[in-house]
Amino acid sequence: MCDSFMCVSSRAIVNNPDVTRAAPLTDIWTNDFWGTPIGSSSSHGSYRPLCVASFRLNHWTGGLDPKGYHAANVLLHCAVTYLVYAVYRTLMPGRRPAAAAAVFAVHPVHAEAVAGVVGRADLLACLFYLAAFLCYAAHVRHRDRTPDPRRRVVCCDAGCHRRTYRLGSAVRTVFAALGLGTCSSDLDGLPGGVTECCAVREWACLAATLLMAAASMLAKETGLTVLAVCAVYDVLFASKQSPNKVRHLSVIITIVDNPNNCYC
Repeated sequence: MCDSFMCVSSRAIVNNPDVTRAAPLTDIWTNDFWGTPIGSSSSHGSYRPLCVASFRLNHWTGGLDPKGYHAANVLLHCAVTYLVYAVYRTLMPGRRPAAAAAVFAVHPVHAEAVAGVVGRADLLACLFYLAAFLCYAAHVRHRDRTPDPRRRVVCCDAGCHRRTYRLGSAVRTVFAALGLGTCSSDLDGLPGGVTECCAVREWACLAATLLMAAASMLAKETGLTVLAVCAVYDVLFASKQSPNKVRHLSVIITIVDNPNNCYC
């Protein structure tokens, strides 16, 4: 099999029961990257269930034909390149984002991650890493636009607030059905206020950030560091006058200080 896959890929794919479906799907959550039980003394210690799941999907669709695995890596590299462009657009104006993304796409330093099948872990981790950062940047934009909650402001975007009103109503209904009490609202019969609308969006983006960070970590262990990057971005680039900045940034810092919270 070393003629079709590199020998290191052979161990991770050809000889991995989690990939070849010789083991049940649930085993990817208890085994390491190479298919060894994570608690075993012989385990490599690399916990990457999302990467293994992607290999398993490749095997389900095309068996051990390496073309499908390489094609998936190329598609992931294209997706990562687009997210690199989106990140640079967030950080700098003009044509520089396109130039930076073009350099990233063709830089030879990425050849091993894209050409080597086991580089899938790096590609997936980078994909979710950048997605987490973009979600946090969106969270910061909505947070810094949120007016003082003591002011009652109505935005002209009725469609936006109608969606917010429906979402808020659904949350209050679920709370009542579960006996968790009532969820207060400042709508007062209005189709939606800009304060509540921005609050829903900013917290939704923060939740998406944490979800993408968890996915990046489950693709490769280093993915969790995106939370530290988000915290640094907030300190350096976000509005220093946002009344919610300290409160929301503390959520990120708490998780960075205690990674075990991600398993809860």
